[in-house]
Amino acid sequence: MGNKKEEKMKKQRKGKYIGAKLVLLVAFLVIISLGTLTFLVNYFVGAEVQKTAEKNNHTITTQLAYAAENELDSIRSTTFLMLDILNALSFSEELSRQTSDFFFDRNQNIVSVIIPDNNTLINNHFFISNEIEIDFITDFLTLHKDEIARTENGESFLFNAAPVFKLPVLALFLPWRESGLNQAAIILFSSNSLNTAFGTDSQNLSFMINHDGELLIHPDYNLIEAGTSMAKLPIVEQMRKNNDENNQLSFTDSDGNEYLGSYSKLSMADAGVLTIIKKSVALKTVINQTKQNIYISLAFFFLIILFIWLFSKSISKLIQNNNSVAEEQKSLGSPTPDLGGVNLDAEKD
Repeated sequence: MGNKKEEKMKKQRKGKYIGAKLVLLVAFLVIISLGTLTFLVNYFVGAEVQKTAEKNNHTITTQLAYAAENELDSIRSTTFLMLDILNALSFSEELSRQTSDFFFDRNQNIVSVIIPDNNTLINNHFFISNEIEIDFITDFLTLHKDEIARTENGESFLFNAAPVFKLPVLALFLPWRESGLNQAAIILFSSNSLNTAFGTDSQNLSFMINHDGELLIHPDYNLIEAGTSMAKLPIVEQMRKNNDENNQLSFTDSDGNEYLGSYSKLSMADAGVLTIIKKSVALKTVINQTKQNIYISLAFFFLIILFIWLFSKSISKLIQNNNSVAEEQKSLGSPTPDLGGVNLDAEKD
């Protein structure tokens, strides 16, 4: 009697083992198939989205570099024209003064034009309206004595004057030749128009730097007034090392954040325009879609497991019932089942 119970329990366990093996097999196949599908979709779609983000970066950078180039070129052209006219009118102090006044009336974004040790033209309206001291010009020039000397020898520079003026002001240092002498023309001008162009609400961050990596234009004016340097940013270091005019690349900052970046060098004063975006932000759609796919896959996976488990239990019960019937018939000495009408007992006789 005890042996029969043990055999029955073994058969029940065997039925359960069959169900568990079936569930594990199906679970393994489902995990492999869904995992592979999710990975492939994430990889190919992510690569396509990244290409789109890089292209968008490049487009924004190119457009802003073009706008900055035009602004600087316009300021240089109008200022040099005015200086040429003043040089021609040097015989009349009154005409020179009127020319200067007309120039600042037509170009209210220009703060001052300085030829060191020669002439200083001031937009008085700018200083009065902004309630700042004219002495700030002297303070700024004192900080850049070395660059003035280099400019007289043919170099060009673009500096951030906001830390001195406490206003968005840039300084363009250009070589100037007058009466056979090599001089420097320093043009102080308001950068409000450029700040407006760069200060978009886009997820991309665009900014402009000078030859030293000093921040010139940035959506966050506090960084400009603080005289922030971007020289240690990997994309800035790479831009200074490369000889190309524009490029795009991926980099990781000191905090471990991954970025997609693009840069374009300006032909004037060795300045550059850059646009960056966090990789996680650029791929946010893909990341969210991947999460959704994983959640759907898990839900689908558990439904399949539940279905297989219930199905395996029904099979196990069927096997157990058949075994029980067979055991009962055997214990009662029942005749061998009919197999195609052939009586095995009769054949033996």
